[in-house]
Amino acid sequence: MKMYSVTIDAITMDSTCDNIIKTETQVYVPANSRGEAISAACDMGQAMARSTNHISGIALYYRIINVKETEQGIA
Repeated sequence: MKMYSVTIDAITMDSTCDNIIKTETQVYVPANSRGEAISAACDMGQAMARSTNHISGIALYYRIINVKETEQGIA
């Protein structure tokens, strides 16, 4: 198993699209392949979106970028 660095690039906005906020969250994902790392990062982004979308009038949209294998060991 390898360790991958993945960036979750996201925006949040209100229902009128007046208040748009861009964020980037870097996470480390243990995975057997690049595709598996992307899948795990998508699960994290989905969790972020679901928790944000419970707030009335706020939405979060995300994409996965910068998937790189790292030399970091798995703890």
